[in-house]
Amino acid sequence: MGTWRLSLLVSMLVGPMAVLFASASQADEKSPVGSWFVYICPGSSNPCTTDSPIINLASFTRDGITMNADFGANPWPSPGIGLWGKTGPDQFASTFVELLSDAQGAVVGRYRVRGTLRYDQNSDTLAGPFQVDKTDPTGQHVIDHFEGTVLLTRIQLEPVQ
Repeated sequence: MGTWRLSLLVSMLVGPMAVLFASASQADEKSPVGSWFVYICPGSSNPCTTDSPIINLASFTRDGITMNADFGANPWPSPGIGLWGKTGPDQFASTFVELLSDAQGAVVGRYRVRGTLRYDQNSDTLAGPFQVDKTDPTGQHVIDHFEGTVLLTRIQLEPVQ
């Protein structure tokens, strides 16, 4: 009986991990599915490069969800949550929202981020323009707006040797 419970426990732990690792290593090479470094070049219409000092993280799931991590801003942004979809051959659109809070944790605004990304098969990167609307906490009144370009480079799976 003890052996049965142990093997059930092991299968419950290893099974989901195997699915997780298989999913990560089988990211669709021609879509944004996977996790990415996001290099941000605000105020620029020129292609962004990995030289940008502003770097965020993003993940795109197969079912059209995007999750983004923003760093170093004040007021402090929450993780970004949103959607992505295919808009043409090797082209995708993404929209996500971040909530902004003050030092006490009160929501003081929102960022609505929209972008168009084109996939480059040769470099396995995504790149394109973005627009950000900073709004009041309700999301109804735009307080500020800025634009720029981004470059996304895929985070690679690195198993422990």
